[in-house]
Amino acid sequence: MKFENASLSEVEFTNLELGTYYVAEVDSDGNVVTSGDVDGAEYVPVYANEQEVKVEETNPNGNIEFENNFLSLPQEY
Repeated sequence: MKFENASLSEVEFTNLELGTYYVAEVDSDGNVVTSGDVDGAEYVPVYANEQEVKVEETNPNGNIEFENNFLSLPQEY
């Protein structure tokens, strides 16, 4: 998933096997991002309900939400 000129995006995966899936924001090299910088403004990704989703027979539609909390506004904001 890539955010370009957008503040909201979503992705849907179908036909996943039952199990636990872990979600993280990553950089272009696939490294997990624990904090970042956009136009001079530092941010940290925050996950509302941890970073895992369980897809189970009783709950086949897992859901996860996260947002980037900016510690300051970008320079051109």
